[in-house]
Amino acid sequence: MSDQNTYTRELEQLIVGTLLPVYEKYCLEHNIDIYKSGIPLSLLETVKRRQKLPALLKPKQSGCYAFDPEPPSGKN
Repeated sequence: MSDQNTYTRELEQLIVGTLLPVYEKYCLEHNIDIYKSGIPLSLLETVKRRQKLPALLKPKQSGCYAFDPEPPSGKN
């Protein structure tokens, strides 16, 4: 029984923590109204209430930071 509870909890975490934020981003990029998608409002509000990770704690995405100073030339 506990395996089923663990599975259900992990599945909910996957949906709310990973899939819905990605779908929300997709909808914003393609001008789609997420509230007309058929997803229950209570689930969408759960995503809205989640804490956003501060930018400094996010992993690098493009291989460089916004401010990436060049090392001084000629000095090694």
